[in-house]
Amino acid sequence: MAITGKAFHFLLSKPEYKNTLLRVLIRGQIFARMSPNDKAMLVDKLKEVLKTEVGMCGDGANDCGALKSADAGVSLSQAEASIAAPFTS
Repeated sequence: MAITGKAFHFLLSKPEYKNTLLRVLIRGQIFARMSPNDKAMLVDKLKEVLKTEVGMCGDGANDCGALKSADAGVSLSQAEASIAAPFTS
């Protein structure tokens, strides 16, 4: 299952779609075109709803919030370390 950030944000904003959101969290494999805030919210929701550890990998620039929220965050950036620094402390 794949979902865009716009659709994810819509599901979060509508309490009547709580069951649909749960199915997306359980079966979702691709979460695409998400804002930095949506990525962080996705990590938080996965941890909250599924009661499991969550790993996140990203480039470190617009993924800092999600990388920091995850139990294990890996920055794949080739740029200097200062980009990834905010979630390491």
